[in-house]
Amino acid sequence: MWLNVLIALASFALLVWSANKMVEGSASIAARFHISNVLIGLTIVAFGTSAPELVISAISSSQGQSAMAMGNVMGSNIFNVLAILGVTSLITMVPVQRQTTLFEVPLLMAAAAMVAMSYYSGDDGNFVINRREALLFMLGFVVFLVYVIISSRNQKSLPGEEVEVLPMWKSFLWVIIGLAGLIYGGQLLVDKAVLIAQDLGISEHVIAVTIVSIGTSLPELVTSIVAAYKKNTDMAVGNIIGSCLFNSFAILGVAAMISPMTLDTDVEMDIKVNLLAAILLYLFIFTGKGRNIERWEGCIFLAVFAGYMYSLI
Repeated sequence: MWLNVLIALASFALLVWSANKMVEGSASIAARFHISNVLIGLTIVAFGTSAPELVISAISSSQGQSAMAMGNVMGSNIFNVLAILGVTSLITMVPVQRQTTLFEVPLLMAAAAMVAMSYYSGDDGNFVINRREALLFMLGFVVFLVYVIISSRNQKSLPGEEVEVLPMWKSFLWVIIGLAGLIYGGQLLVDKAVLIAQDLGISEHVIAVTIVSIGTSLPELVTSIVAAYKKNTDMAVGNIIGSCLFNSFAILGVAAMISPMTLDTDVEMDIKVNLLAAILLYLFIFTGKGRNIERWEGCIFLAVFAGYMYSLI
């Protein structure tokens, strides 16, 4: 089993490296076509951070492992909001931008509600996302993408946001290598995660919402902690929410479009905690002074996450 664990860790590293290289090449190509740095950051870079989750869920769905695909999305969203924002707010108070409050957080709650409605509308206690519902999720992603493009026109580039323009051949090379690494690393991780679950005698669902989802979200955790120490957290909530919306709309939509997803009642708690996290985030924004997430609210986030992990393990 330990060999499988080591290979899974190596595949995590390959996924992160491949996503970075794909973003580097894609951003360079976009810059050559005079696309603004802000729009590059809000689209290409944001996509790159969620690319591992997309690849893993797509591969899992194509192999009929719906528990792995769904668990990866729900686990990543829960970890992003409860753990990453919780840890970040313990280091420093996290401000929330006005547009995030008015559009992105309500859209996050809507996405969580759509997942819950899909679950409770199923027959015989089964959670099903069919291709018709997958189209609705993908439509939600289009709405979010249009909002990002429009909002980017009103944002100015921050120091350090300059994109390095590489030679065209090198840009395309990094994109191709990055995509290949994502596909191979994702396939390897899914295969080894299933074997680890079998060796430990636990379900693929538990492996997906713990090891796989947390592993693919570690780059966001490290980035948020560094930003918190540098007192540069004004975009932290927006970036985390953007990742969650990409997970809920795009990844679930693509995974269910590849193969309709059918799961049992194991996923019910994940769906409830995902909805609870979105509601708590919305409520916490309006408590205290200004639109901020304070330390005591971060403690509640972490307490809910700890309880969720305990109930799983």
